[in-house]
Amino acid sequence: MIMNKRASEKTVRFTLYILCVLLIASAGCIQPAQETGTMNLQLDVFPNPVYMGETTSLTATLENNAKKTYRNIKIEVFDPGQFGAINCPSLSKRELKPFGVADLTCSFRAPMIDKERVVYLGVSASFDSSLNAVQPVEIISEEEKKRREMTGKMESKPRIYSYEDESISLTIEFSENLPIVARPTEQYVYFTIKNKGDGLAKINSFRVSGLPMQCDIPNEFEPIKDEFQKIACKLSPRNVNYLSVDNIIVNIDYTYEITRTIPVTIRK
Repeated sequence: MIMNKRASEKTVRFTLYILCVLLIASAGCIQPAQETGTMNLQLDVFPNPVYMGETTSLTATLENNAKKTYRNIKIEVFDPGQFGAINCPSLSKRELKPFGVADLTCSFRAPMIDKERVVYLGVSASFDSSLNAVQPVEIISEEEKKRREMTGKMESKPRIYSYEDESISLTIEFSENLPIVARPTEQYVYFTIKNKGDGLAKINSFRVSGLPMQCDIPNEFEPIKDEFQKIACKLSPRNVNYLSVDNIIVNIDYTYEITRTIPVTIRK
């Protein structure tokens, strides 16, 4: 009688699962996709609920909905909860092209329990990417500045500029409004990197070139909340007789990690 009841419950669960998939329902059958910029990580467990001592399968799907290729993809279970992993190797891919998909499938055995409980499986997905910025900078001589002021043609441009991708942002802030005037007084430019997604960002390298400058770049970037330490660079503009246009070129390589959890019900 008990065996028939359990078999009947399994049949009902399977039927509900199929209907849930076909109707894309949100009744706890499949966890809705959660988005970090344009990288989506979705978790699915079947069967769920699962009986103690039985096996359930987890599928983690990473979707790249961007128009860029991400590198060094890795998906792994970082928290198996109270489950014992039967087969759960991490998934590694060299790259994930635009609109590509990467899947990790794992099997778990439900532990023996004294009463029904809900446990959580945790999955992480990491990838490498780059944020590149080219900021044009106009440089004028002091004589040209005076000439423009006398003729009423001295127009100041903003001193703060921003660049971003799906995961991080970069702010370039000059100590004075542009254009830069080539003169002996010290002038600076500051770079601030922020995490704009809901994952964890790790800055692997920061490179700046183009306009001559002396920068104090940290060996390691330590975030405070969502913002990394500010980078200060002393500008060394070339001597100009009239005016010139130079570029500040910034290249940031980083690793980004997103994590998701999904609840699983274990029954006796």
